[in-house]
Amino acid sequence: MTVKRTQRKNLLNQSLNDQSSDLYWYNEASKAMRSKDVNDPTSWGWWAAVHQYASNVSQNQYWTSTDVNGERWVTNLDNMDQSGNAQWWAHCPHGDPKFLPWHRAYILAFENALLQVISTLPNAPAQWAMPFWDYTTSGAEGFSLPPAFKVNNNSLYFLNRFLPFSAEQYYSATVTSTVDENFEQYRFAIEGMPHNVVHTGLRGAMRSILTAGLDPIFYTHHCQIDRLWAIWSSISTTTTTYNSDGYFKWLYVEDGIVKAKDAKIALNDCMSTTDIPVTDLSDNLLDTLSYDYETAPFEQQFINSVLTQRTMKAPMASVSSIKGRLPMPEIKTDALEQLIFASSTRQVKVSNSSEQVALKSLEQKSLANTLALTREVSKPEQIHSLTIHIDGVVTDGDSGNYLVILDELDEGSANVQNRWQIGYVSFFGSTVEDGKTALTGGKPMSVRLAVPHEHADQICGQCMNNKRLAVSLVPEYEGADYGVASIEKIVLELKTQK
Repeated sequence: MTVKRTQRKNLLNQSLNDQSSDLYWYNEASKAMRSKDVNDPTSWGWWAAVHQYASNVSQNQYWTSTDVNGERWVTNLDNMDQSGNAQWWAHCPHGDPKFLPWHRAYILAFENALLQVISTLPNAPAQWAMPFWDYTTSGAEGFSLPPAFKVNNNSLYFLNRFLPFSAEQYYSATVTSTVDENFEQYRFAIEGMPHNVVHTGLRGAMRSILTAGLDPIFYTHHCQIDRLWAIWSSISTTTTTYNSDGYFKWLYVEDGIVKAKDAKIALNDCMSTTDIPVTDLSDNLLDTLSYDYETAPFEQQFINSVLTQRTMKAPMASVSSIKGRLPMPEIKTDALEQLIFASSTRQVKVSNSSEQVALKSLEQKSLANTLALTREVSKPEQIHSLTIHIDGVVTDGDSGNYLVILDELDEGSANVQNRWQIGYVSFFGSTVEDGKTALTGGKPMSVRLAVPHEHADQICGQCMNNKRLAVSLVPEYEGADYGVASIEKIVLELKTQK
């Protein structure tokens, strides 16, 4: 019997001791896939390597780690590069338009692998699906690391996680990440918040793209990112998406043995989670996938917060026309005017202590004219967004999260007159190994952080009045063990719309 796919459910409602729960069978499957040759597509190591792996894999503390019984999670690491399987590994795109669709296909292929493994286990259920960790729309219960992932007595435990982790401080920024209806803007935002900050906030293997796929919490995290994308799709009217094909081993059971075929998952409609075709490499259909997610307690509240922010960003002249008719139409990129009006003047290095970076005012006249237009009743030009860009980031050592604060300084001193807490950024993926980062193309990282809309006009006005502004980067927690992040430039960008 092959276990059938069912609705993906919130793991916060599940018990590791309940044999009817998806969490129970996730634990059993991870146990069955452990201690196998990394070249075996039914092994845990294979699917971690599909995401990415370290160049010094046989010396890496996470790739060589053992479970609660002292068994290796992955074996035969010394032969990875000579196995002929490298074509299937290290394909995750980060800092790339394919980030969301590739990971959707990856989780589907991994979920299918677990379904086949579970099918061979005693007392297997009739249905199963990958559970998601809802750290966004399940209230206070969801903010913390789930209990099953905290204790060292099961197969879902992995070393060096930050057990006091909390996602509470990421909630409002995740709402903001969901506001933009342009797909590429949304992808950039959601990859940064909450995707990257949860990775680095958990520490351990999750802190690095090269090791994250080893940790069982990784797949529940990416189920949540996919779910947030599905929620965004359900309330957005965008017609521009980035479709993608993913190439994976597609597992199936024959005569009680799990076997594998070369396959392609074609995401021809990135806005949909139904009727996704899986084909062999000659385009012969192997399967058609459809899935959905269990509704969470505060999901509608989250959606309402997103829709409220969308109306706040609408131009004044159109507010009356969209009242009571949400979601609002997508704002086209070419309808926006862009102005870089403040920038850092030096390279910045930040690690385990706070760093304040002065910004130099630019385009004073243009900024004054732009802000004057936003106050003209007869010319309904509005502030669309104020964004902090942190560009050219590379990290020597482990990456981390930083609270970004915008300060207004007294003239001629470093005394802070006004302070705005903007939100958290993560430099996940910026760590340099063999002369390049783990991002697509090995490029340096860029981060964007939206300034809360209610602060934007005030901040712009202070800069227009020749007030001195500075950006402070504060490590997320005391005693941080971050590597040194080098930043080429920090800028403030203002976008207006008519």
